[in-house]
Amino acid sequence: MPDGYLTSRFVLALLLGLVACQAQAASGHPWARLDAQERAALAPLARDWDRFPEEQQDRLLAVAKRYASLTPSQQRLLQRRLRAWAHLTQEQRQAARQNLSRIQKLSPEDQARIKQRWLDALCEEFTPASGDAGGR
Repeated sequence: MPDGYLTSRFVLALLLGLVACQAQAASGHPWARLDAQERAALAPLARDWDRFPEEQQDRLLAVAKRYASLTPSQQRLLQRRLRAWAHLTQEQRQAARQNLSRIQKLSPEDQARIKQRWLDALCEEFTPASGDAGGR
């Protein structure tokens, strides 16, 4: 093979390596550099963490800092919600963000009504039906 071919391939490999390093550097808080408490709190997001924009990482790290002060049931709830978020597609995440944005623009009364409907639906989901209780 000609030397120019190897040199071109070497330069291309070097450039690809630099791009990869830049992409990792663009991730403001690489997973490997998070402390043990942050990694424990954010564990459901580990697989995708380094791809999150820095602003999103900052918001999640703020949540992680409060993790130790949560009750065990609050910690479990946070973990469930992070796992659910991690399993959403990009389109589903975008739809969720848009829905939240729309809700935040509503009056406090309308927000309270939506929250109550959501809580009612959640309670129905986690409350055993009356026929189920007798069989246990």
